[in-house]
Amino acid sequence: MNINLIRKNKIILRVLLIAVLIIFVGYLLTKSTQNSSSDTIKIGWIGPLSGNVKFLGIDNLNAVKMAVEEYNINKNPNEPQVELIFEDDQYDEIKTLYIYNKMVSSSVKIIFISTYDGTLLLEKKADKDEVILVNPINNDQQLTNLNNNNTFLIAKRTEQLEEILSQHILANNKKKALVIYYSEDSLMLTIGEAFKEDFEQHGGKAILNGYTPEIENFSSLLSKGIKEGLDTYILLGYIETKKIVEQAKQMNITSSKDSHKFYTVNTLVGEEFLHHFTYFTSEDGNKHEADKFLEAYEKKYNKKPIEEWTALQTYDATHIVLNAIHNSEKENFIEDVKQQMFATQEFQGVSGNISILPDGSARSINWSMYTLEDGKFVKE
Repeated sequence: MNINLIRKNKIILRVLLIAVLIIFVGYLLTKSTQNSSSDTIKIGWIGPLSGNVKFLGIDNLNAVKMAVEEYNINKNPNEPQVELIFEDDQYDEIKTLYIYNKMVSSSVKIIFISTYDGTLLLEKKADKDEVILVNPINNDQQLTNLNNNNTFLIAKRTEQLEEILSQHILANNKKKALVIYYSEDSLMLTIGEAFKEDFEQHGGKAILNGYTPEIENFSSLLSKGIKEGLDTYILLGYIETKKIVEQAKQMNITSSKDSHKFYTVNTLVGEEFLHHFTYFTSEDGNKHEADKFLEAYEKKYNKKPIEEWTALQTYDATHIVLNAIHNSEKENFIEDVKQQMFATQEFQGVSGNISILPDGSARSINWSMYTLEDGKFVKE
């Protein structure tokens, strides 16, 4: 055989092998790039981690971290890893918007958001951006009305709080109420207005008075209640409500003989001043599983949640999202996750057997009226 022909054939073979190798390496690099983008799902979390409303965020975020960690440990090898990205918005909707834009530019397509006004601000934008928003602590008609099928409200129904308040106050023969609400938060105004409507439909009278963060002296507001002959005070706010009750005590408005005078929607006024408050504990959810979660939470973070309902609700909301990720196909992934979430029915969470309605809001997280006896929360 001609030596030159042999050499020529060897050169052609080498060129072919190199070409095949280049194609194969290119395929591997392309597949590796595809896997790196599809095998890790970024989930965002935006909420208050500092400021007067940080209690709404700290335990909330810790619950998300727990659920994501459990998912990543227990997932199958072919299921995507979940990466959690979180930032503090200090319960300021302008900061919420800034952080949201930053996350979306980093390819985050599923975002937990705990700031009420931030959710109002972002619902329509999230729809245009094809981003799934999940609010794990707020759920009311105002948020639902703005929903464009990309926002999920996996939390208690806010209107239920005012219904519980109205029914309990009327049952104790109280007819005149002063509602003192934090005017910088649309949520508190929503509760106050809904309470007034329901309370007055059943024969009561309610006066609404808002306050801003700058107010230190509430005596004029409290004096208005005395002047009007009101028999009930409803405090819709956060840590500053403790100051309101302290000043009421100095004005001899509070009285141990009349324990049905002050009502709140959280426990931040301090145990010394608690009379009646709407709340959620493991008693209201799936108690066995809820207690297990709270025990695991305390073991992990060396403390109990400040307001355990925020952790319970958020833990469930996160697992609903993670289940949707688990059951979704890579093609049209976000749309599939959304449809999986809409299909959620009777999810057995720690805070109840949760179903998601066609409008994206959840049901079966039910609050109750509580009082304090010997330092313990007692369900009425």
